[in-house]
Amino acid sequence: DIRLLCQHFLGQLTSPAPKLSASALRLLEEYAWPGNVRQLQNELMRAAVLCDGVLRPEHLSPAVHGEAREAEVGLDLKRALELLERKLVGAALTRTSGNQTRAAKLLGVSRFGLQKMLKRLEIDAAGN
Repeated sequence: DIRLLCQHFLGQLTSPAPKLSASALRLLEEYAWPGNVRQLQNELMRAAVLCDGVLRPEHLSPAVHGEAREAEVGLDLKRALELLERKLVGAALTRTSGNQTRAAKLLGVSRFGLQKMLKRLEIDAAGN
């Protein structure tokens, strides 16, 4: 079931759809998915932004790996969200060669929304 759902969700994201490596699929199949299908869909959307055409284990969140990142970011939710937001915005800008309109579309926000994020996070248009 997971393999078919992954193919379906990845096919909806971009064209061409990112390929799913065997090792990433194995991790996805072994994970319990407490958030059900919606959590799987969100995980794939996030990983697709980070990957370069082939979705590998390193593109999956630590939860899927069974890794606890509390030691890295602590329990400070605001800081953890900022780190994730920086990573995703930077990856989207890199993937689109700095094209803000396309990066915003990948992130599911408006171009204006992306520009506000860039200013708030103090990231330049190149993703630095």
